[in-house]
Amino acid sequence: MPERIWYLLSLKLSGEATKAELDEFYALLEANPEWETAIQQITRYWLQSPMPTQQAQSGQDLWNKHQQRMQAAGIEWADPEDVTTAELEEISLERSTPRIWLWRSLSVAAIFLFALAGWWIFRPASETKREIAAINQNQVSTRPASKTKLTLPDG
Repeated sequence: MPERIWYLLSLKLSGEATKAELDEFYALLEANPEWETAIQQITRYWLQSPMPTQQAQSGQDLWNKHQQRMQAAGIEWADPEDVTTAELEEISLERSTPRIWLWRSLSVAAIFLFALAGWWIFRPASETKREIAAINQNQVSTRPASKTKLTLPDG
């Protein structure tokens, strides 16, 4: 039931409530007086202006204020309208060329290291290792239910 009163309150505050919905809202409010304080606070918050008029500024005023702060801090600031597209392309090429070469060389080095690690891990065993493994293989076969005494190579 509380969802219904919040729905009706939203309709009332937005101005979309019909007379029947307003009557239902006021009937629910009379039946549940504990909601009245919360509804008054929400209504008060809804009706206040989003920004006080003395704080409202245009975007251009804020931009000018930002430029003044940058100049006061000693930061060189060129007006964006004075910069040509050729200058922008030159600036972007100067900054990006060393980074591109750095990332390319690091990528090639990483691929080479991964290939080397893969070869090292999956390389075939040498012939002497295979012979040693064949000699050291211990296999004993006996008949079922027979007893055998073994001495292992490690003593």
